[in-house]
Amino acid sequence: SSDENYVSKERGAINGCLVKRKIGLPNPAVLVEVPDLDKAIEKALAAGGKLLSEKITMKSLNGTFVFIQDTEGNYVEVFQLNP
Repeated sequence: SSDENYVSKERGAINGCLVKRKIGLPNPAVLVEVPDLDKAIEKALAAGGKLLSEKITMKSLNGTFVFIQDTEGNYVEVFQLNP
């Protein structure tokens, strides 16, 4: 089950959404929730990832995210809930 924003009520559950290609991603992205966005960005960059966006507010999930591309070309949306 989910709330009015289609967010699963169960933490750790698999969920998903479709977005228009015009946001700039040529491929699907996996959203990964992290406890500390800045630390996650730092670790991803240190491992060879590329930061593809500034921090973006996601009102529907009450959080902030960035897009990162890993060393194999995959796109990851790294997300942190607002405190």
